[in-house]
Amino acid sequence: MLELEKLKIAVLYGGIGSEREVSLESGKAVSTALKAIGLNIEDVIVDGSEEQIAGLDCDVAFLALHGEFGEDGQIQDLLEKNSILYTGSNVDASRLAMDKARSKVVFKKTLLPTAPWFTIKKGTDIESALFMNKMSLPCVVKPNSRGSSVGVHIVREDEDFAAAVDDVFKIDDTAIVEKFISGRELTVGVVGDQALPVIEMEVTDGFYDYQAKYQDGRTSYHCPADINSDIEALCKAIATSACKAIGTRDMSRVDFILSRNGLVILEINTIPGFTSHSLLPMAAQNAGMTFTDLCLKIIELALKRKDLLAN
Repeated sequence: MLELEKLKIAVLYGGIGSEREVSLESGKAVSTALKAIGLNIEDVIVDGSEEQIAGLDCDVAFLALHGEFGEDGQIQDLLEKNSILYTGSNVDASRLAMDKARSKVVFKKTLLPTAPWFTIKKGTDIESALFMNKMSLPCVVKPNSRGSSVGVHIVREDEDFAAAVDDVFKIDDTAIVEKFISGRELTVGVVGDQALPVIEMEVTDGFYDYQAKYQDGRTSYHCPADINSDIEALCKAIATSACKAIGTRDMSRVDFILSRNGLVILEINTIPGFTSHSLLPMAAQNAGMTFTDLCLKIIELALKRKDLLAN
């Protein structure tokens, strides 16, 4: 077994999807933190090629990739084919978590709370979908396999539904339509099997979309969230149960709506952000874990799967 300082660690970031810019920021933050404590770090700006992954020379790859070719199992599959140890969830869990509709099926089967939904495939009749599925407005229309709230629409009028679905089809072949649940937006980060403090995202206007997350400063973050201890405990319990049901490992983040009728899971993220706006580092800090400590913990969890880390 080796000491951490003797290991070669490749930080993979960038990627080919719609979340490339966020991933670039995440990867730079991780790389900078690990280099600052003297670790042997190689920066790898991922271009989507099999040759690039096959050519990696490292003991472990730290994945700071989001969305397509990051969280959807593709890069995990390539890493496994090349016998490269990596952080985060395996191929199957990554694919499952990235597919919102399949995840919701799992949540429903395991009695975890999720909003009613249906999917629309590209090329099918959009106009009759709401009626056929008995979905009342308002509803949420979003890509089935994207993250960072890219392409999310809240539809309040019948005449806006088709346009929202068509917009989703620009970036995904499947749109998922959910019943709109009004309430407070909460999230729980999970590292290993530990649920971190609950965070509330409060948006001054609109909802927690891509712009509110990364661009326009409309969001206030409350960590820990101002909720009672019973709701806090339930959030953490549901988050860890959701991670177990999907099969995630090392790190994840579960997003919720807290409505008048209780908690509802929105989705699960297998590679949460590591940017200055990101929620997993924020929760970790509230739990007494620095950004560097968080990165090290994630690496250590991966290394222990191969018994590479010295005790």
